[in-house]
Amino acid sequence: MSIILNIETSANSCSICISENTKILFSEVKEGFSHAEMLAPMVKRALEETKISLDALAVSMGPGSYTGLRIGTSFAKGLCFSLNIPLIAISTLKILAKKGANKNTTIDTLIPMIDARRDEVYLQSFTSDLAEINKSTNLILEAGSSKHLIKDNTLIIGSGSVKAQKILSPSQKLNFIHEIEASANDMPFFSHDKFAKNEFEDLAYFEPFYLKPFYTTQKKK
Repeated sequence: MSIILNIETSANSCSICISENTKILFSEVKEGFSHAEMLAPMVKRALEETKISLDALAVSMGPGSYTGLRIGTSFAKGLCFSLNIPLIAISTLKILAKKGANKNTTIDTLIPMIDARRDEVYLQSFTSDLAEINKSTNLILEAGSSKHLIKDNTLIIGSGSVKAQKILSPSQKLNFIHEIEASANDMPFFSHDKFAKNEFEDLAYFEPFYLKPFYTTQKKK
């Protein structure tokens, strides 16, 4: 049995859930980019209501919002250190793929896409049973730019799907679900499996998976 706190902070919503194996015991979602203020009270409330001891903590590792990922990762590592429990990291694209699989069972290929600004997206392809077809990548969407990735009878899901529907060939048999974000409620499927396999992260060295370099800019004087 595994009791795991799952944390997802990669986008606009901040969500958590406590799961027993793959069963959700508690969940909460807060909208808006206030993860730094919301996350700790949400977790405190979850632990007080469930009155349960955690075996591990799972965090959505990215790609996604740089700030959101840093907040989630920093909080997760600190809590793991204080409770002496292992950390599990799960790809945000895999979490999105799970949400897509739950919504459409007739497609051949799932492609979660996360908006990376301008005409760029983060994406990865999965089979309908969530097996990886290729590695996650960032891609500038142009006509013909993704023919090698996107086949007929494909479901494209996530914030990047809005761009994709405008740019990709209308002749392809593509399905789109917009404005859907990764959620902690879709994480237990993966976190329980990783816990059973002892696939844990090194707390000292683990960093979010930004997929492309993280740059900071200095304020103008």
